[in-house]
Amino acid sequence: MAAYITQVKTLRRQLIRALNATGAFTASTVGGPMLLQEHGSAAIDTTNKWQSQVAGTGVVSIVTQANSRALRMNSAASSDTASASSLAIVGSPGHNTGATTRERFIYTSMNLEFIMRITNVANIDNARFFAGFSATTFALRTTNNVAGFVLASDALNVLSDGGGTETIAVVGSPPTLTAVQKYKVQYTFDGNTNFWVNDALVTAFTNAGNAPAGPLYVTFNTGSEAATGASVMDISDLRWWLDDEV
Repeated sequence: MAAYITQVKTLRRQLIRALNATGAFTASTVGGPMLLQEHGSAAIDTTNKWQSQVAGTGVVSIVTQANSRALRMNSAASSDTASASSLAIVGSPGHNTGATTRERFIYTSMNLEFIMRITNVANIDNARFFAGFSATTFALRTTNNVAGFVLASDALNVLSDGGGTETIAVVGSPPTLTAVQKYKVQYTFDGNTNFWVNDALVTAFTNAGNAPAGPLYVTFNTGSEAATGASVMDISDLRWWLDDEV
């Protein structure tokens, strides 16, 4: 019974820590550790959630698919681009100058989890494709200070970049990119970046200075190559949160 009571008290503390503060909040005044959620509203929320950038006939929108809704980056023709970044920008764990040990931090990890499906992978400009954290809005795979999923020769890779110094690795036994899959990026207080696909840890980078410098946005970016046709990135059931556990 004593162990059960202790467990209940621990869960209660965790729940209280996760609650948002009271009052009205916007993208620039996040009220708690849950920074962003996207379950597909009727239209893209450019007031509280997203900002977008397109070129050519590219479009960023909310679409209905397979009994759910998704944030879609649609590069409808050759050389089109489509990108979305969060309006929120948040200091990364470990940003406090002089704090080097875990017990000096309240939040010890920043986490991003989302469902993604890609259409026409062979048409995607690999130099542009990116899904993860970025220090600037509308970041590309080639932008400095990013951590996320990228493509190399149309194969899924994970990337962590700190000021232009990259750590990159191919995802072994990769998922079928054209099917619905779950992805997660985690940035820890000590500058490590970890990556999961369908709840399986695929890569853990212990970075030697290759973690992105914050504060950070969430960014999704894609585009079609000049000599190819349309490509699409669909993102759904997204959540971005701070945690006091790694």
